[in-house]
Amino acid sequence: MVANGGWHFSWVMTPERISEKMSTISHTEYDTPEFNNPEHIMKVIMNAEDIWGRDRKLIKQDVSKHTLPAYLVDNQQRFSEFII
Repeated sequence: MVANGGWHFSWVMTPERISEKMSTISHTEYDTPEFNNPEHIMKVIMNAEDIWGRDRKLIKQDVSKHTLPAYLVDNQQRFSEFII
């Protein structure tokens, strides 16, 4: 087991870009107007909810080198639109 072995940021983007990505994923059952609209996407981001209404708990992480990659922490201003 590798502790803290990697990060997955493939969904870190604007709500509009997330909406575009949702239209291209293989799970077409999730590409519905209910889920795939920027207003819904922004609401679930702000409320730490699963984008597709699944029973998953999302946890806000502190912006520190203990919880996130050092490059992200050192360049917070560059990525400020993606940090709540």
